[in-house]
Amino acid sequence: MGITINGSSAAGTIDLGTNGTITDLAVGGLPDGTVDGDSLASTIPASKLTGALPAISGASLTGISSPLSFRNLVINGGMNVAQRGTSQSAEASSYICDRFNVKYGGVNDDPTNSQHALTSSDTGPWEKGFRNSLHVQNGNQTSNDGSDQLFIKYKVEAQDIANSGWDYGSASSKITLSFWLQTSVNQTFYGYVYLPDGGNSAHRLYSFSFTASGNNAWTKITKTIPGGGTSNVINNDNGVGLEILLCPGTGGNVTASGSTLDAWKVLDDTSWFPDMATTWWDTDDATFEITGVQLEVGDTATEFEHRSYGDELDRCHRYYQLWASGDNETIGPGAMYDDDTVMFFIHLTKEMRATPSCVQTSGTDYYHIQAGVGDHAGQTDGPFILTISNPRSIRMYNDNASNLSSVTGRACTVRTDNAASSIAFDAEI
Repeated sequence: MGITINGSSAAGTIDLGTNGTITDLAVGGLPDGTVDGDSLASTIPASKLTGALPAISGASLTGISSPLSFRNLVINGGMNVAQRGTSQSAEASSYICDRFNVKYGGVNDDPTNSQHALTSSDTGPWEKGFRNSLHVQNGNQTSNDGSDQLFIKYKVEAQDIANSGWDYGSASSKITLSFWLQTSVNQTFYGYVYLPDGGNSAHRLYSFSFTASGNNAWTKITKTIPGGGTSNVINNDNGVGLEILLCPGTGGNVTASGSTLDAWKVLDDTSWFPDMATTWWDTDDATFEITGVQLEVGDTATEFEHRSYGDELDRCHRYYQLWASGDNETIGPGAMYDDDTVMFFIHLTKEMRATPSCVQTSGTDYYHIQAGVGDHAGQTDGPFILTISNPRSIRMYNDNASNLSSVTGRACTVRTDNAASSIAFDAEI
């Protein structure tokens, strides 16, 4: 007999027997045949699946080589954190965007590196949510010598690589490096991944080439790197486990015509890459700009793992903490050891990678000391000297305080007193 269900004609019989099976039934455009839990799931056309779907557990998903979060081993790959300032020139080794070290040497005119604000005209990264880049601008070089060089380096802490899930000794286990690149002058550029652990004979290098479209157009670069056998060594500690280097330009001291690409080799400081064109280096004010740097386990470059600014800043604080900068910022509480010596204490924002060094500015009356109440106030130029420190806390002193008398033993506070004052703690690898 014919059966109509919600306006759809269905021919066949309905047997609600022991199996609860409906046989030979066509309902709403579904194919004829037995309809039960398994067969229905496998025969519903995709065009019939509309509306909200129920939540699906990811416990049984397969074919995904990277976790959905915490997969990017690079900190600040979106170049959003710049604790040291937004521009730097005339310094041969500097960090502008946190964790990314721009190094150069042999120059006739200093390059400039800066945190660059992207706009909607930066087609590619902009649509993917990037709002900052690391921007390197060449100086005006008059020669190209063997020692000339400009590199961007990023160092991954060894224990982060050792515990990442990458089997660095197996050729079937891979990591993938990806980043966005824009250059004003294009050529073949080179980079490497370097493993410094294991002694000199085990210092291993994997070099690769890459190109962009030039003319200030953004290009997505992806490099998949296999493990390299038992000679690859990565310690489970807080040292450098893996170094990423990108090279806009270099002279011949570290290049050789027969240098191997896309394979692991023992580090040879005269043969990082093949001989490199000087097009970029010889072009006045040439630019090299990157953002969206991601290193992840697996053979596929997934979409960049965007993290909040607060999350990235917190991760950066393991390596660098800007403690006070500018005028009238509190540095810490302390006590007067005697009339001209102040001793004070700092409990760091978070535990740092290692015992940090202090990076500070000094100048006439850069810092203010308030001892007790009333007019017991003094000044000091700095610098402050670390006496006891560890990755969690610092004790510092200065014995050049002035305008203080009869204040030995008094509690005090120390603050900045000049727009150029700054104190930071550095535990970069």
